Amino acid sequence: MKLHPRLLLGDIAESIDYGVTASAAQQPVGPKFLRITDIQDGGVDWSQVPWCECPRREVGQSALRPGDIVFARTGATTGKSFFIRDCPDNAVFASYLIRVRLGEQADPGYVSHFFQSADYWSQITKSARGAAQPGVNATTLRSLEVPLPPLPEQRRIAAILDHAEALRVERRAALAKLDTLAQSIFIEMFGDPFSNPKGWPTMALREIASTTSGGTPDRSIQAYFEGSIPWVKSGEIHQGVVTHTSECISEAALANSAAKVLPVGTVLVAMYGATVGAVGVLGIKAATNQAICCITLGQSVASDYFVNFMKGSTTSLLAKRVGGAQPNLSQDLIRNLRIPIPPLELQMRFAEIQKALATVRGDGEDSLDRLDGLFSSLQHRAFRGEL
Repeated sequence: MKLHPRLLLGDIAESIDYGVTASAAQQPVGPKFLRITDIQDGGVDWSQVPWCECPRREVGQSALRPGDIVFARTGATTGKSFFIRDCPDNAVFASYLIRVRLGEQADPGYVSHFFQSADYWSQITKSARGAAQPGVNATTLRSLEVPLPPLPEQRRIAAILDHAEALRVERRAALAKLDTLAQSIFIEMFGDPFSNPKGWPTMALREIASTTSGGTPDRSIQAYFEGSIPWVKSGEIHQGVVTHTSECISEAALANSAAKVLPVGTVLVAMYGATVGAVGVLGIKAATNQAICCITLGQSVASDYFVNFMKGSTTSLLAKRVGGAQPNLSQDLIRNLRIPIPPLELQMRFAEIQKALATVRGDGEDSLDRLDGLFSSLQHRAFRGEL
């Protein structure tokens, strides 16, 4: 093992700067205006990035160019970085970001990989410890220690990590396409859920299923949350098939609240908050909070068909929400939904297709787990001089 010399980021950076304080505009009144919220899933869709008006002097000082690295200063993504591989000729960055532009002795690709490593996050966490409002600033970044081998070695390491990351991106994209494929097959077999073009007979959900909701035990009684009964919150429905929860409750909590244990296969629909309209299925016996409509289907509707119908109907369902600033769904609204009822044999054929896709997805997720493990190992070795 050959340990790389560790240099301060402030010594290898050409500049570390804050961005422009301006308001976003939806018309091309000035340069493109990169904000924290424009960086999604490790990328930026520049066609969706707004513009801003700012003095020509500030445009020059805050201009972005390929090779720059920007950091989130505050908020939920504090400390996360994004490597600018390409950008429009006329683009600046917002004041809640910090731009690092490296000098000639550092390869931006190599250093950007370091900013994803456990070593980097350990330093960031240590610098934020004890702060009233943890965040990242220019002083924090300048004091970071970066292991820095010779430039050719940096480029070699960056190329290896780039290749490993590309494999992970390809695997994630393949998994995402499986979800699209399932919905495409559903449309082909049953037609659009909203318009029912194949003219299947319809029934209100209350005629083919029973619904209930859960409850939240008294938070002031700690023992209620020290049990072994999984308790699902609406933010956990995104799992698709819910197999784990962040909290569990006790038998006493069940006895003293509206929460109840529901069987495997119960369909869950989020009724309130940021996840309203999300659809999932219990893969374990569990209770839920009151923000979830829990649906137990009768024998005329197969679960796979119904879940995909609900997912395809999300837009029309959300349009029926009621309330003020944050409209919600209600059990009555969900119970009165009209559900097309294709022949059960056709529904079961779709369920078999779903089962086959689930097997492929499971294999893909296992492969992604292995790629994630490989990437972590390569990353660890790279910055310890072992790669």
